[in-house]
Amino acid sequence: MAEFPGLEFSEDEGRLLVAIRRNSERPPLDVDSLRKLIEQAGYGSWFLLEDAMAKLLQNYTFPNSELELPLAERRDGSFTLEITPDAMVAWINFVPACGGKAVTISEMFAALDAAGVSYGVDPLGVEALCSSTAPERRAVAKGEPAENGRDAIFEQLVADARDRVPQVNAHGLIDYHELGAIPMVVADQDLMRRIPATTGGNGRNIHGAIVEPIPGKNEGFVENLVGAHVAKDDANLLRATFNGQPIRHGNGVMVEQVLHARNVDIASGNITFDGTVHVDGEVMPGMKVHATGDIIVTGLV
Repeated sequence: MAEFPGLEFSEDEGRLLVAIRRNSERPPLDVDSLRKLIEQAGYGSWFLLEDAMAKLLQNYTFPNSELELPLAERRDGSFTLEITPDAMVAWINFVPACGGKAVTISEMFAALDAAGVSYGVDPLGVEALCSSTAPERRAVAKGEPAENGRDAIFEQLVADARDRVPQVNAHGLIDYHELGAIPMVVADQDLMRRIPATTGGNGRNIHGAIVEPIPGKNEGFVENLVGAHVAKDDANLLRATFNGQPIRHGNGVMVEQVLHARNVDIASGNITFDGTVHVDGEVMPGMKVHATGDIIVTGLV
């Protein structure tokens, strides 16, 4: 190294050794210059020992210092195979070769085969990993997860009294007394449809084994619903037995011919009902109750 007198490189059993000899003339040496020297000497692909490089740079500044130490090593490429506990993903942790023997594609496939990985292997991913020049962790095989079943769905086909909202009158103003008509149904009207649960679909892990799905929870309509029955021609359809007000009750809809109200006030709005109205409390001033049947008020009007 004519440009850096007193600095000598040598190779010993896969290690790059550097020696500092006494020399009165020592030009400045930094990390970039040292790396360039190592590359020019033909060891640029070897694994550099950072601590040794720092020690070399520190001692090289003293003209009378003498030192010999390993500066780099020849290292073969390596990899480890990692399989997740559920056997759905196989990962390879890859370290490229540094001046040593490179990992081959056949070695990686042999490791996958030895581990029983036979499904969902990504050949292009394995090839790309072998060509990588930096340490990398890559998923090289993925299983197909099972598709779990869907629970039964109950679709209400009629409006509910809880959907009532203040109405806008002819003058464009909101009348808080009027919350709209109370929803009504007639006999044999469809109330609710049941969409049965599904069993799901099988998956497969990276070993090729079947992964069974979790089936959906299958429920039926609530039993003994007042004013409702399961249609004779469709076991998944609930229909009204008679005219009345539909009320959601869990996985079902009841039909009531008597409308019960705690009070008739701003909260309830004016009431218009095809049937009997039973008010447990009071009918507040300015509120109205219309019914085709009886109107029973236990409080004050």
